Amino acid sequence: MLAGVGPKGAQAMTGLELTALEKYMLEHSGDMAVTKRRRLIVVVAGLCFAGMLTGFGVAYHSWKILLVLSLLHVAVSVFEKIAYANTVLAYKSIIRKLAQRVHELERGGDAEGTP
Repeated sequence: MLAGVGPKGAQAMTGLELTALEKYMLEHSGDMAVTKRRRLIVVVAGLCFAGMLTGFGVAYHSWKILLVLSLLHVAVSVFEKIAYANTVLAYKSIIRKLAQRVHELERGGDAEGTP
């Protein structure tokens, strides 16, 4: 059963046909600890890369090391942005399915014919 959803709400959710990812995201959407942890990881990763760029730049005076670290930072940033975009797309899909289900219920019941 979905977290925070009573038995009546769970019956209304059965017609949604959520994917495993959508179901997981809906169940954990109110978990602020996960959001705070992700935010902390992004900040710490940025600070680590800034520290490494500064440290290696001063220590080695080599543009090659700075280039490698910069490219690594770009790769991590791209990965974070792709993960964020996938999350947004999954939430949009959940919202569409919920809106469609509400519309079905307002028209007089679900596909099984129960009001």
